[in-house]
Amino acid sequence: LPALFFLLVGLWIRRSKAAAPESYLIWAAYLFGLIIAISWDGMGHSLCGWPALVVFYLSYPLAFAVFFIYSFYFPNPFFDELKLKKIKITVLSIALLIGICLLVLGLWRYVQPDERSYLFYQQFYRAFRVFTLLLIVFAFANMFYNFKKSTDRVSKLRFYWVAGGMILGSFPFIFLWSIPQIFNL
Repeated sequence: LPALFFLLVGLWIRRSKAAAPESYLIWAAYLFGLIIAISWDGMGHSLCGWPALVVFYLSYPLAFAVFFIYSFYFPNPFFDELKLKKIKITVLSIALLIGICLLVLGLWRYVQPDERSYLFYQQFYRAFRVFTLLLIVFAFANMFYNFKKSTDRVSKLRFYWVAGGMILGSFPFIFLWSIPQIFNL
């Protein structure tokens, strides 16, 4: 059900506007929906589970990275296009590298299920959670900075709607999922 919600939000945004800045939000919504739908728990070693694990591990960091990139455009871009392109390449490259590391460590944990592989995966995953939390915080900071620079009333109203939805939507993820995992609670 939550995955369907993200898919519907992405389709709604795509239908209403498909400009470059909104396309990042669309892709973030699709990726978040995908990682929720796949949900690696219980996948095990089944044949259909392995491809789903590959997609899951690669999509997980990319979803947060794409959302972070979106924050540079909303409500209005605050860097020139060349600097934004460098930011996009850097952030997406880091996210892809993290996704590959998660995939390798996750598959190692399944292929050789011993204490060492599990602990190594767990430590990397905990560091990854810190990375995602930082991306969310910096995305909010980017949007707030951009909001403060904006003089357009319509952009400010758009910010209030999006920021309110993001705060309400990310609160359970941050405080009930990410922070307890980071501190092993």
